[in-house]
Parts: sequence; C-alpha cells; structure tokens
Amino acid sequence: MAIESNYDQAFAIPPTLMLVEKANREGYDAVIIAAFCDPGLDAAKEISNIPGPGDSGSYAPHRSHVGARFTVLTMTEEHVPKKYREARHYMMDQSLASVRPLGLTVTETNADPVRTKKQVMKVARQAAEEDGAEVIILGCAGMVGYARRWQKNFG
Repeated sequence: MAIESNYDQAFAIPPTLMLVEKANREGYDAVIIAAFCDPGLDAAKEISNIPGPGDSGSYAPHRSHVGARFTVLTMTEEHVPKKYREARHYMMDQSLASVRPLGLTVTETNADPVRTKKQVMKVARQAAEEDGAEVIILGCAGMVGYARRWQKNFG
C-alpha cells in the first residue's frame, strides 16, 4: 500500500491506530509510523505513551544544525501545501527554503529507483542553487534507504 493522497491517508489511520493499541497491549518499546505524513500520529499520541519518530523525526536533520535552511522533497505538486503547513506547525517555517515536488508517486519511486535517484539529484540541486537550501529532507518513507547514496553523490 502506498499513501499517495489525503484520501489514502484517511484509510491508513484506522489500521495504524489498531496496531498502536496492539503495541500498547503487548508492551512494545517503540512505534514507527513509516510515512512522512504520519497518518494518525495525533490520535496515536492520545492512546499511547510509546515513543516513535513522528513529529520529532520529520525535521530532525534540520534540527541537528547541519545547515541553516532546508528544503523538503515531496512526491507530487499536490503535497506541497501540506509540507508548508507542517513546517509552520513545527515552527520551522522561518528556516524552510522551499518544498519541491519530484513529480513521482510513491509507487513510481519504488518501481524505478534509477529514475528516482536522478530526479532527486536534479531537484535537490535546484533547491540548493535556486532556493539556498543547505539541508535536503527526503519527505517520503518511499525514499528510505537512498539517503546515504544521495548524500555521497551530492555532498
């Protein structure tokens, strides 16, 4: 399953909360919601004290003071306004250089890693050169596992 829209996100929340409840019952040490949009995060916080990455992890690379300005790479143009709202929510909007879409769906990133890598490199360079971004945040769990390779190529 891929979360490609707010509609998809709405359907992801009930099973996510059921799994959080199960984690509570079974004594789990942590809960990871593996989606940058954190479906059901606020509701999960209401029913559990188990730590997870959630809002504390989404903008962690910037909080580590690796750079003064950051860009979030998101999947499609439709996701851009939401990423700006999230930056305001986390009080990071003053440091946000830009939000840039890759023009790929989650499914496409998984299906064609070579194309995805090229597109991420292209858009990240644009963010650095045109927006002054010093930190690039990969705003989708579909890009997990690529960060080190891109960092090595991009610097």
